[in-house]
Amino acid sequence: MSTILFRSHVRPEQGDAVEAGVRKLFAAVEEAAPKGIRYSSFRHSDGDSFVVLLALDEGLEHPLTGLPEFKALQELLKESLVEPPVMEEMTLLGDYRA
Repeated sequence: MSTILFRSHVRPEQGDAVEAGVRKLFAAVEEAAPKGIRYSSFRHSDGDSFVVLLALDEGLEHPLTGLPEFKALQELLKESLVEPPVMEEMTLLGDYRA
C-alpha cells in the first residue's frame, strides 16, 4: 500500500472555502466509492493548515483525479496556498479501527 501525506497552508480568509471544497470532494468520493483507497483529510486547529493522508493499493492509479470535485479543489488551492504544499511518502506500520 502506497501512502502519501500532503500538508498545505492556505491564506486565513480561504480556510472555510477550502474546507467546503474538501467536504464536497468527500461527498463525491462516497458516491463514487472507489476501491483500494483510503483517504482522510484534516483541518489543523490554526484554521489555515490542512493535512491529507492518501493510501492506495499497490498498482492502483489515483482514482480521485477524474472527479470534477477534485479538480475544483485543486483550482481553489492554487489561488489559496500561502506556500507550495509538502508531499511525503509514508510507510504504514500499523492501522487499527474499532
